[in-house]
Amino acid sequence: MVIDGRLRFGAPQIALYDSCPRRFFYTHVLHVGGRRTTTAFMHLHEAVRSVVEAVIASDVPVTEQELIDRTDTALAGEGLGEHGYRAEFRDLASAMLRFFLSGRAGAIAEAPVAVSINLGGEEILVEPDEVLMRPDGIRAVRRVRTGHMRSAESKDVGAAALILAVKQAYPGAVAELVHLSDGEASELSLSDRELKGRTDKLSKFLADIRAGRFPAEVSSRTCPNCPAFFICGPTPDGPLQKKVRLTLPVGESRSDWTRIAVAPPRPNLRTNRMNTEELLDYDDVGDALREGRSLRPARGYRFLLAQGAISTSCPAR
Repeated sequence: MVIDGRLRFGAPQIALYDSCPRRFFYTHVLHVGGRRTTTAFMHLHEAVRSVVEAVIASDVPVTEQELIDRTDTALAGEGLGEHGYRAEFRDLASAMLRFFLSGRAGAIAEAPVAVSINLGGEEILVEPDEVLMRPDGIRAVRRVRTGHMRSAESKDVGAAALILAVKQAYPGAVAELVHLSDGEASELSLSDRELKGRTDKLSKFLADIRAGRFPAEVSSRTCPNCPAFFICGPTPDGPLQKKVRLTLPVGESRSDWTRIAVAPPRPNLRTNRMNTEELLDYDDVGDALREGRSLRPARGYRFLLAQGAISTSCPAR
């Protein structure tokens, strides 16, 4: 990729590149790949997540009755209000939320602030879910997840990014991972050697992204669950040219997506040999990937990008 300006990614995005660079390419560069089929349990976690976010955003302590009411409302909003296992889902959600509230007991909540980490001229943006001043006087910068903790989660590049952000913006504070399904809050700790190794890895990932390296990590276990499973394959030849600064959104915001018109292609020998009357004005890269076909001869190519302001051109070859 030819990029004019600084790359900027969120910690979860760069963690996805660590697990599979090709999925990162489809998800955060091309924005294609479809969606997973949602299950009742996924809706349960979305309901819990919405209550957690509301609690963090509110400065008022939540009573037991308010917690019950918010849980019922969130479950209903996710379509679980009339589900056959509504009572069981409510019990699971209540247990997760009570654990979340117990971890805040006696603590003073502070407004979480996004922290930008500069690595070789590129940026990683870390957004803590909450910041608490605990009764023991220690500030805890926390990332809250509704699911279970993965085996390597406390040692991966996402954890390293959170530790780097805490060291930079919250000296003396601790970084914590909270997993509501486990009912556990784990303090992150990496040795100086481990942290340096993860930092070097983050820098390498950013350099690889700028260089357009997105190899697929093929796995018979994880690939079938990937939203991009049915379109994953060879990518079209030719550079992707970014006319202005590439700043990908930290969180998903599909309403900000827009189609970008391409600039006229630069002439080359192969284009001049073509019968221009048979050329399309453009072909869409995302459509080609979704349909599993090669790109059609065209004067230019385009694909779906986030937050406008990015002019993308891939000259006809």
